Amino acid sequence: MARFEISLPPSANSAYINIPGRGRARSASHEKWKNSAGWEIQLQRVPKVAGHYAVNIFAPQKMRGDIDGRIKLILDLLVEMGVTPDDRFCDRCSIERSGDVTAGRVIVEVEDCLSHEGMPES
Repeated sequence: MARFEISLPPSANSAYINIPGRGRARSASHEKWKNSAGWEIQLQRVPKVAGHYAVNIFAPQKMRGDIDGRIKLILDLLVEMGVTPDDRFCDRCSIERSGDVTAGRVIVEVEDCLSHEGMPES
């Protein structure tokens, strides 16, 4: 299992902006977070996971905003950084608030799912 810490992603509401005639795009705060958190992953030498996996996310106890809006940004970053394959292979994902997490940070655990029998292949 890999356990590492990265900066807290922006809320889902502030992660994207609407551009007239073009659609949705990442906001400046999303891009800044993605760049910063990506470097943090590289510096911590987070090992890669192949195949099906599970993710546990621990957010600060006193974090403002919805807790679930952070999941997709973190999963997408893990894929983009090559830590995990496509997030369709994520068999389980959990997020919880924890008093052990520093404000402005999240702790992420990624582990192989060795048993995914009965799961439909896509």
